[in-house]
Amino acid sequence: MKTIITLGFLCLSLALAAQKKVISSEAFSMEGIREIIVQGRFCQVNVIGQATPRLDFKGEIRHKNQPQHYLIRHQREGDVLKVWVEGNGTQSPENEEEEDLEGWKKFEISILNGRLDFIVPHTTIVKIKNRSGRIFVQNIQADTLKLVSSSGTIRGENLSGWGYCRTQSGRMYLQGLSGEWLGISTSGTHHWEQLKGTLQAQSRSGRVYVRQGEGQINVEATSGTIHLEQIQGPLRVKTRSGRILGKDLLIAQDAAFEASSGAIKVDFQNPLEDFQFDLKTNSGSIKVGKGPARKQALQNEGKIAMTGLTRSGRQRYF
Repeated sequence: MKTIITLGFLCLSLALAAQKKVISSEAFSMEGIREIIVQGRFCQVNVIGQATPRLDFKGEIRHKNQPQHYLIRHQREGDVLKVWVEGNGTQSPENEEEEDLEGWKKFEISILNGRLDFIVPHTTIVKIKNRSGRIFVQNIQADTLKLVSSSGTIRGENLSGWGYCRTQSGRMYLQGLSGEWLGISTSGTHHWEQLKGTLQAQSRSGRVYVRQGEGQINVEATSGTIHLEQIQGPLRVKTRSGRILGKDLLIAQDAAFEASSGAIKVDFQNPLEDFQFDLKTNSGSIKVGKGPARKQALQNEGKIAMTGLTRSGRQRYF
């Protein structure tokens, strides 16, 4: 049944795409570009870094109706290239106000689509802001990467530098990262993998997954569960109603776990004797290794400070 539904949806999508006409297209090449600023709105934006001095761009917009309303525009200012989609009053990137997902007309998504594809020098500074369009960035080693989307998914691979990712309801999939990274979302899920450096991840209701991380990692969620796996380094993890689940954690510096009503369950690579535990709970229970469950646990054998705090959730450390 699922296969039939999937095939039906695919056929419908192809049929809708076939009905759309190219209403705007651009293609050009430039050299000497150090930074790109992109506002793709509903367009999927793809940026691929390569060992080349030249920037190559190709983009198109397809529309089912009203073909005169949307155009791809670009402007070069010294070594900075700005590319944006013009329509419904949008004149240039600096004139467009902060996007609000609630104000976005969702029906436009069904009659509009587009792609903005960039091949750039791998040291190019990348700044992208979308509404519903997806963002994909690969092989960039730059001072700054800023990726913002309201409802579109953000994907990144093999990126280094200072990175900022933000979504409202879109998901984040980032892997092969180094440097300093900040990720913020309202309801979108975070996936961070193969990270070396520092990470500050914040989510309200979405889950956060961090796997194969090495460095300072701070994660905070309101109601989403936090999943940690194969982490090496200091940790600060906090959630209100979500759970904290850790697997194969190798802790070299102090770590802290806090959950209001969610449970904490952590499996360490370290022997438990490495830690100096300070664990407290109001109505939950605490268990370290094979020891008995209790309301509070203080163990002072190790040199690494490990604090855990829950109100009603259980705590388990293995």
